[in-house]
Amino acid sequence: LRARFAWPAVAALALGHAAWHGALLHRGASDAVPPSAEEAFSNPSIIAETLEGPVLKDHKPLLVADARAFYFPSGSIYADPFNVAPFARAWRAAGGDPARVIDALRQQGITRIFIRWDEAERLKQTYGLDPEISSANVAALVAAGARRAESPGPMLEIIDLPEK
Repeated sequence: LRARFAWPAVAALALGHAAWHGALLHRGASDAVPPSAEEAFSNPSIIAETLEGPVLKDHKPLLVADARAFYFPSGSIYADPFNVAPFARAWRAAGGDPARVIDALRQQGITRIFIRWDEAERLKQTYGLDPEISSANVAALVAAGARRAESPGPMLEIIDLPEK
């Protein structure tokens, strides 16, 4: 009886895999249009190819509320709601002084911060993401010398931390 109901699931998985593989092959075609930055950050199948470019060149990223750490280089740091995030830990240790926060993050080797604001809000409302992860605190970092990098879309903010 179970085998009778399992074959539709297997067929659906096979069709899904074939469609996904076909899309990847099409991406490699010489006449394919390169993905926009917004598309690249919303489509996991092309994130890795996009991140090999200037977005991550010479950076150690801190991912905040972005669960795609698998697609980022080894050594990337991921902030999630189940642990105290490095961003929040730095704010608490620095007593809210943004210059000291930048120093603390740089001491960990972090050079670039990626924040998915839509996901951060969802995590705050569901799991309780650290309150220090806020647009006001990011603005304070920018006022203290951090720089907003070009972002591929409105929900992703990229912050470059200045060198000492």
